[in-house]
Amino acid sequence: MTKLLCKFAVAVAAVACAWSTHAVGLAQSKAEPAIVISLSPLNNQLDDISYLTDAAGFAGAGNMARVQIDGFTQGIDKNKPMCIHLFINEEQPEPDVLAFIPVTNFDDVLNIVSQMALVEDEDDYSVISTGGGPDMYVKEVKNHAVIAQSTEMFDLANVDLSSGLGDLPSRYNVAVRIYAQRIPETMREQMLIMIEDSYREQIENFGDDELASELQTKNFELQMAQIRSFVEDTDQIVLGLDFDKEGKNIHLDVEMIGLSGSKLVSRVAAMKPSTASRFAGFLMNGAAFTANSNSSLNAEDIDQYVSSLDDLVSAAKQKIEEESEMSTSELAMVNDLVDEFFGLLKNTVRQGNVDLGAVLIMDDSETNLAAGVATSSPAAFEAKVKATIAQIKGQLDGQVEVKLDCENYQGIRFHEFVVPVPAGEEELGNLFGDKIKIYAGFGNDVVYLAAGSDPMKTLKAAMAQTSGGDAVGVIMQYNVFLAPVLKKVGVIQGEMQMEEMAEILRATGRDRMQMSAKVLDNGMKFRFEIQDGFLKAIGAFAGPMMGMGAPGMDF
Repeated sequence: MTKLLCKFAVAVAAVACAWSTHAVGLAQSKAEPAIVISLSPLNNQLDDISYLTDAAGFAGAGNMARVQIDGFTQGIDKNKPMCIHLFINEEQPEPDVLAFIPVTNFDDVLNIVSQMALVEDEDDYSVISTGGGPDMYVKEVKNHAVIAQSTEMFDLANVDLSSGLGDLPSRYNVAVRIYAQRIPETMREQMLIMIEDSYREQIENFGDDELASELQTKNFELQMAQIRSFVEDTDQIVLGLDFDKEGKNIHLDVEMIGLSGSKLVSRVAAMKPSTASRFAGFLMNGAAFTANSNSSLNAEDIDQYVSSLDDLVSAAKQKIEEESEMSTSELAMVNDLVDEFFGLLKNTVRQGNVDLGAVLIMDDSETNLAAGVATSSPAAFEAKVKATIAQIKGQLDGQVEVKLDCENYQGIRFHEFVVPVPAGEEELGNLFGDKIKIYAGFGNDVVYLAAGSDPMKTLKAAMAQTSGGDAVGVIMQYNVFLAPVLKKVGVIQGEMQMEEMAEILRATGRDRMQMSAKVLDNGMKFRFEIQDGFLKAIGAFAGPMMGMGAPGMDF
């Protein structure tokens, strides 16, 4: 195992330093790195390996890994971060690389390397020959082993590491900081052209569907304008992966930091809502899925969204006319309903704030979905729905049970629709029973929708809660709880292993996957997080198959 890890370490170093296969024209390189890669101190990494293996049910495996790694990391300072700097040169496509490894004894490091590769000493540096790639050069600078692919690059080795690393080593196990404006403009333009070409190829796949192609082209133009603005206004992009033993999760962050005074910074700042969300109560405990979003829109975004909705309503009406077999009167009725529905959506956008929530409950006996959104003047759409139902009431008899104004709860007018589950739809029946109940609720400035076996129970519980969640400043979050989802799917499909995995996850109480977005002072942060209960569930099934824990096993 030691030899394997040693070979792997040398291979990683060789790949990093082989990104450029020729000497660097340093006179044309920038003094600051365009990309900084941060690795937290080795002791922290080893502690987190122990955390991950313990969470997966392989207690002690992390300690075994520490013993193995200690053997070939002698001389490395395990309490300081490692770093890799990438310098972008407009004259060549490959970046120039400098790797910085903190050391307590440089000679010990060279001794370990000499056991795996040929090391030849020169005046003030050493040459490492791996046999399978270009030579690497290493010297000691400021208590760091600096690795480069050319001796000329040592002139850049006096860069202050802290200026590039900042707090990345304390926040993440592995992180990448990209200084967008240090990447040459021609390279950024090439990236945009690649994105544009790829999107145009997708549009061409629509073939003879001129309507779909036209809508996609207009949407593409709007997106490209936003992407170009983003590239021009971005100062830094940070990607960070952290094994968080305190939070008991693994998360990946993407931070976008705008240039001071840029359009990006002002647009992001404008996304902060002026009031708290009315739908935080939808972030309920014991759910399978929850969602909450509360953010403001600026005038430019509002105009773009309304324009997109206008295109969609035209496309929807055209499709209905082309593909339906309705009479003229029926078509007019449907078009009126479509106009009112999209009118409601446009009013929601024009109010300048998007506030919504949703929750899905799945247990052994039933499945219920509930959602709510703040909107403007939904009464016109409600009236159109009721008028349409009155017109087609005879067609609904025996197919859908309708009860208009069936209940008034917290000032919300609810209408009930009960749809029988078709015969033969066994999986649908397992989810909802023999009937699906649907409720539409309208208030002065809000619309609710609920569907399922007994959805009003779920909706009222969400409406009764005035708060939920624990993330301050988050403008959007979507949560999936794996235990109830796996349990329900396992029951429906008859998969015992899935049900067993669900029970293991339920017992940990840490089965959440989450996507969230948060506004920063000068940008935005997106996070994808998964709690560590899934490690225990996977370990419970993967361990026996891999022989983990077997006497005498070769870890």
